[in-house]
Amino acid sequence: TCAMSMYTIMDMLMMPIYFLQCILPLPYKEGDVVESFQRMADKVKGGGIPALTSEIPSAYDEYMRRGVKLIISGTDSHAIKDIMHEEVDKISKRHKQKIGIFNEMAGVAPTMGMVGTLLALVIVLGNLEDTSKLGSSIAVALIATLYGVAVANVLFVPIAKKLDGKNDKEILLKEMVLEGVLAVQAGESSFLVGQRLKAFCSEGLRGRIEGGKGGSKKK
Repeated sequence: TCAMSMYTIMDMLMMPIYFLQCILPLPYKEGDVVESFQRMADKVKGGGIPALTSEIPSAYDEYMRRGVKLIISGTDSHAIKDIMHEEVDKISKRHKQKIGIFNEMAGVAPTMGMVGTLLALVIVLGNLEDTSKLGSSIAVALIATLYGVAVANVLFVPIAKKLDGKNDKEILLKEMVLEGVLAVQAGESSFLVGQRLKAFCSEGLRGRIEGGKGGSKKK
C-alpha cells in the first residue's frame, strides 16, 4: 500500500518484469561491440557507407541499429552525438526510476514491520491477565519486525543493487556503441576503432577480448 501510494499501479505491475531484468543477462558484451564495429569499419573501407546496410538486421539492440541508420543517412557527427547522448540519458533515468521503487520498498519494509510489532504489542499489553502466554505473544509480535528487515535486506536491497550495476554496465556499452558509430562514420581503420573501444575496458577484459574470449556466441 505504501509503495502504491508513491508509484503508479503500472509500476507495481511491472515489478515482476524488473525482477526478471535483474536476473537475465544483457544481450551483448564489450567484446561484441568491438567485433561489430571493427567489422563495420572494414566494410566502409571496402564498399563505403552504403555497405553498412547489411549490418542493420544483425545489430544487437535498437540503440545500435539506430546509430548505424544515422551513419547511412549522412547525419552530421554532432547531431548523432546529441541524439544518442539524449537517448542514453533517458534510458538511465528510466532505469533509476525502476531502481528507486526497490530502494523505497527496502526503506519502507522494516518500518512496516516495526508498525506491525507495535500493534501486536498493544494487543499483548491489553491482555496481561494470562501471564503464561506473555512470552510467546511478545515473540510473535517481534516476528513482524524480523519479516520486515528480512524482506528489505534479502529481497529489495539486492535487487536494487543488481539493477544499479546492470544500469552502469548497459550505459557503458551504449557509450561504446556511440564511440564506435562516430569512429566508423569518420572512416577510421578497423585497428583504430578497436583501440578506441577497448579503452572502455579493464586490462583483464581487454586481454580476453584480444584473445577472442570477450564476446558472446551471437553472430
